[in-house]
Amino acid sequence: MQKNSTWKVAKTQSINGTDYFQVAPNQFLSSKDGFAYKNRQMTIKVQSLDGADKAVKVYDHNLVQKTDVSLAPNSKWATDTVINTSNGMPFLRVAPDEYVAMYDVVEQQFKATI
Repeated sequence: MQKNSTWKVAKTQSINGTDYFQVAPNQFLSSKDGFAYKNRQMTIKVQSLDGADKAVKVYDHNLVQKTDVSLAPNSKWATDTVINTSNGMPFLRVAPDEYVAMYDVVEQQFKATI
């Protein structure tokens, strides 16, 4: 599979504790080599759980905190994609490979499409 390509997933299967995405008949991609996401367009306002004046933490698609970037408290961001932890916690994309945890989102405004 080509790097940074997008695939539709038929199902997710767990083998020896690792999730695999079925992307074609008899073809699976390890969750270690990719991640599942859903489109979700909206505008969000962020504020850290650590305090109203604290910077908001940013994570990569593996949900590892980035140390070189954070978001200003009470700032608004457009988001178009959501990924979830294995226990269902949503993280929203605010820039390429930059995500904020839903628990740091204090306001959401969805875009209506017809």
